[in-house]
Amino acid sequence: MISAITCTMRGECMENVFKNYQNQKAAEKELIIILNKNTMKIEDWKKYAESFRNVSVYQLDESFSLGACLNFGAEKAVYNVVAKMDDDDYYGPDYLSEAVKVFESEKISIAGKRAYYIYFEGSNHLRLLGANYQHKFVNHVAGATIIARKEVVQDVPFTDRETGTDTDFLKRCKQKGYKIYSISKHSFAVIRRADVESHTWKITEKELTILSKHVPFTGDFRKTVDNSQ
Repeated sequence: MISAITCTMRGECMENVFKNYQNQKAAEKELIIILNKNTMKIEDWKKYAESFRNVSVYQLDESFSLGACLNFGAEKAVYNVVAKMDDDDYYGPDYLSEAVKVFESEKISIAGKRAYYIYFEGSNHLRLLGANYQHKFVNHVAGATIIARKEVVQDVPFTDRETGTDTDFLKRCKQKGYKIYSISKHSFAVIRRADVESHTWKITEKELTILSKHVPFTGDFRKTVDNSQ
C-alpha cells in the first residue's frame, strides 16, 4: 500500500523509471510520474505506461519547482505512504515492500536509507556509504529514498525550490517532531555517471571514495545490492 512518485526532466530515463517500478514486489503499489520539462512528450510516456498497472502520468510546466512537483504527486497519491523515487537510480525488488513494513510502527513518520550503495558507471566500481546507519533513527536519509506518510507531506509540504529540496524537507520535519528512520542498505543504489556535471550533487568519485568503503562484486552489481543483508 504505497505510492511511488517520480519527477523527471529527462526523456532518456523512461525505461529505467518503469523497470524500477515493475520490479517491485509490493502487492499494492502505484506509480505517479510527473514530467517537468515542456519539450517532453507526455503521449510517449502514457503509451509506454499502458503496459503497466496503476501508473499515472502528468506534466507540469517546467516553471514548477521540484518541491511543487512532489507536493502535486503526494496529493494525487491513492495510498497513505508515499515514496520519492529518482529517475536515474536503482531500486531493487524489495525496496518498497521493506518500506511498507517499517510504517507498521506508529513511531515512524519518515523512512529512507542513511546506509546505501553507490555504483560508479565509469569505473564499474561499487561502494557502501554509512554502513553503521541501518535500522535506527537518524537526522536525515538520502533524498532519493525519502518515504513518508502522506499526512506528513501534507503537514510539512516540500518548499517551492529547485535545490536543497530534500534536505530542507527533512530538517523541517525534524523541527516539527517527526521521527526519521533509516532502514537497511538493501535494494538501493545511487548511480553515478562518469560526467559529474550531469548530477545535481557535484561531489566527485574521489571524494565519495573517502567517505565510503569498497564492495567487491562479480558480474552485475545489482545482484550484490539485492542480496546484501
